[in-house]
Amino acid sequence: MKMLVRFALLLVCVAAHGQAMFFGLLGSAALPTLSISCFAYGSTSPYTTSSINTTGAKAIIAVTSQTQSSITVEDLLTSTNFTAAGTSTDFASIVGIYHELLPSSTGTGATFKISASGNPNMYGNICILPIFGGSGVYDSNYAGSYSSSTGTCSPGSINPGAGVHVVITGYSSNDTASTPSATLTGGYTITGGQKGNGNYAIGTGYLVQNPGASTNPQWADSSASASACGIASYH
Repeated sequence: MKMLVRFALLLVCVAAHGQAMFFGLLGSAALPTLSISCFAYGSTSPYTTSSINTTGAKAIIAVTSQTQSSITVEDLLTSTNFTAAGTSTDFASIVGIYHELLPSSTGTGATFKISASGNPNMYGNICILPIFGGSGVYDSNYAGSYSSSTGTCSPGSINPGAGVHVVITGYSSNDTASTPSATLTGGYTITGGQKGNGNYAIGTGYLVQNPGASTNPQWADSSASASACGIASYH
């Protein structure tokens, strides 16, 4: 009888331990990761980027900084036009956040085309951010703002809500330095996310939240006298 009791207790312990391991594995799911690739296209329209690796991406985000109010961003690997989350303008340059959700094909040779309707002079830059992981869903919460007299801009507060989210922010200014020196608060990653090259400067940053929380980062560039910024989130 004692042996049977001990055996039963052993089974209970193993079962409990296994369940703990199971829930532990569920709770340790990898967070989404991103990369930033930026390109300067000047007055060229249309402009096609160099190839980047989007293999396995659940969503692909494009942040643009240029002068034309009507543009198209296309994934040439899938022949799919991006959807605009929103745009903001300082009356000179326009920042936009665009997305392609759950792309039908991804790969190492993905290229992207940006074009302006009726006017080739965009004088801009574009940054592409594949999101690896997540569900490929837009939270429908774009916010944006601008300043016509300073390089400081906060897009407005958004709160993605419960669960894991990726927050994207974009920035445009009249700083035409080859590599602008804008700063961004709020713990966002902006490494590789700035470009000027004589065009309207672009700034791009991202933040992975778990869980989502209210965020309203501030861009600042002392070399700029006008700026616009936007923010949106995905899960």
